[in-house]
Amino acid sequence: MAEARRKKKKKWIHFRHNVVWQIGRVVCFFVLKIRCHYHWQKLSRKEYRQALILSNHQTVFDQFFVGITFPRPVYYVASEAIISNGFKGRFVTWCAAPIPIKKAKSDTTAVAGILRVVKEGGSVAIFPEGNQSMAGKTGYMKKTVASLAKRLKIPLILYRLEGGYAQKPRWCDHRRKCSTRGSIARVIEPEELAGMSEDEIYRIIVDTLTLDDHDGGQIVRSRHMAEQLERILYVCPKCGMTSFIGKGNRIKCNTCSLEAEFQSDLSLRAVTGELPYKNECEWFDAQQEYIRKLDREAFLERPAYVETVSLHRVVLYEKTVCVAKQLRISLYSDRLEFATADPEESLSVEIPRVIRFDELESASVQYANTLMLYFDDLRTFRVTGDTHFNAVKYMDFVSHYQKQYLSVLTGLPEYQGENDMEFLGV
Repeated sequence: MAEARRKKKKKWIHFRHNVVWQIGRVVCFFVLKIRCHYHWQKLSRKEYRQALILSNHQTVFDQFFVGITFPRPVYYVASEAIISNGFKGRFVTWCAAPIPIKKAKSDTTAVAGILRVVKEGGSVAIFPEGNQSMAGKTGYMKKTVASLAKRLKIPLILYRLEGGYAQKPRWCDHRRKCSTRGSIARVIEPEELAGMSEDEIYRIIVDTLTLDDHDGGQIVRSRHMAEQLERILYVCPKCGMTSFIGKGNRIKCNTCSLEAEFQSDLSLRAVTGELPYKNECEWFDAQQEYIRKLDREAFLERPAYVETVSLHRVVLYEKTVCVAKQLRISLYSDRLEFATADPEESLSVEIPRVIRFDELESASVQYANTLMLYFDDLRTFRVTGDTHFNAVKYMDFVSHYQKQYLSVLTGLPEYQGENDMEFLGV
């Protein structure tokens, strides 16, 4: 009898999740209302039904922006970085039981988690972009979310968030003064889903959730609008690949005289030099196009960038261990090279001297500027730098070398190429 109990699968959904959810909604009510000037749609208990919830992804707080609408717990598909964080990860798992997924990788275990939650009667929420908006525009959404919606046979709720990027861009540490909104844009019943093709479902998802916060007519106020913008920009329209520094409301190229200023309507104005972009979203898109046209052998002999970083080894779903606090990293067209800051100091055996891009399964950016490197043999490394560290360029180089132009940050909603990697393993 005891052995049979041990073999019985543990439930995903627990009573404590509802207790934490109700307490969290009370706390979020005041924080989101006062701190974020957030306006949201409310559902009563009578209106609530089990559902698959899909939302665009603008900020690190989106799980709260979406969740406060619903009177019962919602189980989010979330990055494994949240779980692989020692005590904090275990605490989040105990409180909310997120469904972990490895970013930028096909992950069948995430699908199994979704199916378990649905089977136990829970609602699941997914941000189908797989990543926060990097420059204000909704990114690419994998077509396989339509397959998942059809497969689950529960209502599909499309939740639309607006103003989150304008208020707190992913790359910025400072919050700006403006309002944000969240509401249910559309509900599609299971019977309706059954009669639609996956292409039709996908088109509805994309059309409903795609937006650009620069087009929202928001007027924002801040004295730090350009600070940390160098975390996502590394290509100057005049001098090509370089670096930038943002200070106050202005960003300046470190190579040439180009300097631009953020306006209250989220546009960019050239102070010195010429800027062919209206805002950082257009700039970011042009940067993606630049890297896709870059000679893949341009930096085989000399590095494109050299900087100092910290390296962490990630034990998936358990913990993250720092293996070196001061490493010199060199970015080449086909590889990364690590060396100690002190030439006489040898590298630890835990630190790879060279990481060739053809050895990597994928690379992604987490949080504001953390680089994640995934290997086929399940090894995972996290690379962090100082406050100005730009992780985007590393991910772009890996994607360019592997010809996987459909990275989570390209923002190509229409691209359907042969490298359209599977989402959630569906």
